[in-house]
Amino acid sequence: MDRKFLCTGLCLLTVAAFLCATIGAAGAAATPAKSAAPAAKPAAVQAKSAAATAQFTIINPRPSKPPIMAIALSPRLPNLAGKTIAVIANYDAAMAPIAAELPKAVKDAKVLFISDLLVAAGQTPHPIKLEAPGVTNMPLKDFEKNPKVADAIIVGNGF
Repeated sequence: MDRKFLCTGLCLLTVAAFLCATIGAAGAAATPAKSAAPAAKPAAVQAKSAAATAQFTIINPRPSKPPIMAIALSPRLPNLAGKTIAVIANYDAAMAPIAAELPKAVKDAKVLFISDLLVAAGQTPHPIKLEAPGVTNMPLKDFEKNPKVADAIIVGNGF
């Protein structure tokens, strides 16, 4: 089961249990006690009128998100020969060998290796310096300023 749906389901069950407990408590207060004394009757009438005017606010537990903009994919390149290929790794050592082998496998390819991405908020990037022929290490900041420097991008995501 997906973790997101499990958390949402648990939140909704918690809200439902709270509402049932609150409504049940109001209903129990509204039920007159079985007593022969006539003084209990006016208290029950007051409890019923209070329960009838009670209002509940239902809150959605999901955070609000900005709308996602759909951007079309770039057309597929016929081949990578003579192109500049950016290999982006989020401190994943598996992408380094791929970046090192690309200049050997693709004729006249230039490879930009970018490995200083943050894995999670608050972490410091741990860039991998790749020393291989045909590969240039590039900081993410420089690539973000001019992403058009690359004709193709290969992104690796993992640990």
